[in-house]
Amino acid sequence: MRESRTGRTDQASRAVRRYRYVVPWALAGAVGATVVTPATSSGSYVDPGTLNFIHMSDAGDVITNFDFPNQTWSNYNVAWPVTLVFYHMATINGVKSHMEDAGWQYYIGNEETTYLADTGGKGYWDTDSGVKNCRYFFYFNCSEDVHYRLYADADDYMNDPTWGNYVIGTTHFDEDESCTCAYYGWSEDAEHAVIQGAQQTWGQAKAANDVIPMYNSVYGWADGQTVHYFQSDGWAGGVYIEAS
Repeated sequence: MRESRTGRTDQASRAVRRYRYVVPWALAGAVGATVVTPATSSGSYVDPGTLNFIHMSDAGDVITNFDFPNQTWSNYNVAWPVTLVFYHMATINGVKSHMEDAGWQYYIGNEETTYLADTGGKGYWDTDSGVKNCRYFFYFNCSEDVHYRLYADADDYMNDPTWGNYVIGTTHFDEDESCTCAYYGWSEDAEHAVIQGAQQTWGQAKAANDVIPMYNSVYGWADGQTVHYFQSDGWAGGVYIEAS
């Protein structure tokens, strides 16, 4: 398992000091969250205290620290933990376009969604199918890859007084996806792979692993099945974008 909170240098290191605080889980009612059970959920279960709204700065934006398979904000319905923040001058399209040079060129995948609220604005559900760097093909199908998804509001980025223009993201590995034995997860390792790609794209000093606390630490197979493996140390990687 990779060591946490390493490589805090230059612009990326400053992300730690920018972070503010968690919003109580009970505020899920603000997004009209539905209480679901394992029998009715499309997603996976995490402990109630693991899923949270998070303020990015004082009186600033609010994000959710997981994404979901549908627009139901519930700890019975999560998909993947938030493990990435691209900030300063980031946009979703800009990040994806530049990351193609690092190998993330395959715009395929199922859609997931998450809930965000921009400073002074109303909440917004954003949806993304993400991008993959197919590392192994089986009969012309992408069978093994690192898969990331990015989220923001309708402007293609969020804007916060402290973070500037930013987007958040989730990461995971897809393994043996071209067969019925497929399994998914290891978000922490996938974060490190994406950060390595970001360092190749924007420079070593612009990106670092595990620098922004997300309070979404979770480990183990979801729901007692060997399909969806949670691996998050509760810290997101940060990438400083000078121009998108």
